[in-house]
Parts: sequence; C-alpha cells; structure tokens
Amino acid sequence: ADRRDRGSRRTWLQSETNATATAPAPSSAAPMAGPMRLADSPLGLIVGDYVGFGVMIINPDTLALEETVPVTGKPLGVAWMNGLVYVGDEKTGAIAVYQKVKLRDRTTRKKKTYQWVEASASLTNSVIGGPADIVADEGAGLLFVASKTDKMVHVLDETGTLIRTIGAPGSTNPVGRPQGLALDTAGQRLFVSDDGVQSCTWMGCSTSSMVQVYDYNGNFLGAISGDSGQENFEFSRIQGVTVDSTGRVYLTDSYRSQVLVFDEISANSWTGIGTFGWRGSGPKELMLPMDVIVDEATSTVYVTNTMKGRVEVFTMGDMVQ
Repeated sequence: ADRRDRGSRRTWLQSETNATATAPAPSSAAPMAGPMRLADSPLGLIVGDYVGFGVMIINPDTLALEETVPVTGKPLGVAWMNGLVYVGDEKTGAIAVYQKVKLRDRTTRKKKTYQWVEASASLTNSVIGGPADIVADEGAGLLFVASKTDKMVHVLDETGTLIRTIGAPGSTNPVGRPQGLALDTAGQRLFVSDDGVQSCTWMGCSTSSMVQVYDYNGNFLGAISGDSGQENFEFSRIQGVTVDSTGRVYLTDSYRSQVLVFDEISANSWTGIGTFGWRGSGPKELMLPMDVIVDEATSTVYVTNTMKGRVEVFTMGDMVQ
C-alpha cells in the first residue's frame, strides 16, 4: 500500500482537529523481533520483521496479531497491492509475491481454510540490490522500489517489468542512499528519504540527508533538507516517510529517535511544525524508529520501534510544536 492513499480501510480527514477521543493501545503485543517497514491494507497493518525474518498482519486498533505471511529470505520493504503482499528480500534482491489461497479439506469436502503462499519467488528478472522500501499505486498499477545498492528507485508494473528508474546516478537530481518511500497518488508525487545525498563544490564533496520529491516520470519537484537551519528540525539518519492528504510529511529519524512533521506551506515547499517521541524504552519512547504510517481518520500515528520489538502508537495530540 502506498503511504498516503491506502485504500478502502481508511477514510481520510483533513486535520488533527477531528481527533478521536479514544486513546489507542500503547504498543503492539504481536511477537516481533525487529519490525522495520509498515504498509497498510484492508486486512490490517503489514509489518516486515527484519530480525525475525517474517511478515505479520496486525489489527490497527488492538495491535493483536491477525495473520502471518510465511516468507523466505530476509524481509526489508513490504507493500500491498490488489490482494497481494510484496516483500523485498535483502539477501537476494528479489521481490517476492505472496497471495492468500483457499484450501478445501479433502475428507469432508466442505471445510475451507486459507493460507498465504508464495505466488512468485522473484517478480523481476533482475536483482534489485538492497530493496529498502516498496510502495504501490493500485490505481496506476505501479510498484516503486527503493534500492540502497543501486542508488535509485525502480518503477515496475504489476508484472515486474521495469518502466523507468528515478534518481539514478548521473541523472540531474540523483538519490544518494534511498531508505523510505511514500506516494501522493492524487498528485502523482514520489517522496524519497535519502540519507546519503552528495553535493560537490570546488572545495570538495559532502553528504547530507533530505527528503527528495519527484513526479512519477522522475522529474525533480522539491526537497526537505536536513540542513535547513530550522531549529529542532534538522535531521541526519532518516528512514521511513509518509505523506497525508494535506501534503504534510512525517519522517522518522533513527538517530534522534523521533518522528519529525513538516507542513506543506506552498507547492513542494515544507516547514517543520512538530515532533513525536523521544529516546527511551517506555511507552511512546523510541529506539531506532524505522517507519511511520498515519491514519487520519483517527489522528493516529504508528511507528516501528525496531530495537524494542514493537509498533508504537501516538495521537496527533502528542505532537510537540
């Protein structure tokens, strides 16, 4: 699922002023070793467990484990599109595809069960090095895969055919080390959290972190810089990113152990407005946050708290401005 328009499960609202009065659970109870990436689906939140080598579907309200997708390899990026779960395998660089099938009891011929099976061990004919994140636009039938090794974003159709690349080395606005992806499907914009952008002058080269924004054709639109000079909103080791219906961007900084929030003040221009979380082991404290999802219908923010093995839950009221 993409990181803005996540399908039939959610009804998006316009601001946090419509927040529900019901507080969510403090953290997930599902058995996780090292949750990394999140995706939304009609079945629930899809969680890729990088340490536990598994993919889980959890109830977003109770955070209880609903289903397990028995993946092979080492799952990194995860996505949902048209009833299928896509998983990026960091070991092999393959994009595996899983589907839920119906099984019939051969004895009674009446009892039916359902099981997740691997529909394709590799969606593409070529390896995608370090598939750090995957997002999907169901309407357009497109998958976007961030490759840390290839230093670009691969755009695929549903059959795995490469349509184009975005931010490739040598292009006008290359990515350095893409980590997280988000989509604005209405505006057909791709958000790339990049913790290795290289800039060069006659004095030499340096790297910095930023969120780079492109259209679906790969044209550069704008960026949120980690060196903006805006107090309390400079960032370094960024990971997951999401964007809501207003263009507001939520970004996890694994080094700061925070979620930074930026408001789109004009087209493709953002300013920092608040943060969630702080370093620690207690409720609403983070140790290596790696991804974020926002449910505008309930003004709820879900964050993978990787080192603590859980999904942390915040409300918009937790945002410090």
